[in-house]
Amino acid sequence: DPADPLLRNQAALNARGIATLTVPHGTRLGQAIEYMRSVKAPVALVGMSAGVSFAALGVGRGAKPDTLVLISGSLMAPGKMPAQEALKTPAALPPTLVMANRRDACDLTPVSAVEPFVAWSGGRAALQWIGGAGSGRDPCGPNSAHGFMGADAEVVDGIVRFIVR
Repeated sequence: DPADPLLRNQAALNARGIATLTVPHGTRLGQAIEYMRSVKAPVALVGMSAGVSFAALGVGRGAKPDTLVLISGSLMAPGKMPAQEALKTPAALPPTLVMANRRDACDLTPVSAVEPFVAWSGGRAALQWIGGAGSGRDPCGPNSAHGFMGADAEVVDGIVRFIVR
């Protein structure tokens, strides 16, 4: 969906020196990360919404990004495909940034799981609360608080600050 916060901010990330590669679900993330390492390092793996589960599964299976950014995703049970289950252990996590919106009303990515996930990470994950509300009718869609609609500069700044530390 072109309104996804990562896709709608791709040009802004590129302008700030972040090379991007968008991959479909099912891509072998270890191979994509190694390819990007040949383009520009360090390599961050960023997952948004359902992409959080996909990214966590890749890292849980051995993909080695330098950093991981998890945005508006399912982090702990009872969410859908929680990142915690895919990762199996906090030891699998590289330095990780969790971005979430307190007003996210998507029932698949409960905000109540954000702080417990960060605690479970044992200091490997930092948390950044992002604003945005949007007017989207779908609480799990990109034009809602779930997609940080209206807070794009905050999203881009947070990602860039974390990756280029």
